[in-house]
Amino acid sequence: MYIVLIVIYTALGYNQISSPNFRNRLILFQLLAEKGIQFHSKTSASEFIGSGGKIKEVVLLNGTKLPADLCITGVGEYTTFFPDLD
Repeated sequence: MYIVLIVIYTALGYNQISSPNFRNRLILFQLLAEKGIQFHSKTSASEFIGSGGKIKEVVLLNGTKLPADLCITGVGEYTTFFPDLD
């Protein structure tokens, strides 16, 4: 079983309450949280630690170390992965 973590530099989009996407984002975050996905907001990855070509940990700007078997990184907030959220 894998532990899934999402690290988001912003406050999970909550600072844009008047945005039409706010409700959709909130619903998405709630659904992901119900599936056991953990969120770390207002920070970002500062270091990736591994050995033998495999990632072992991600260190956040606030110093928190998170165990990792896989890391997917992205820049920006717009994605076409969820086209119905526009």
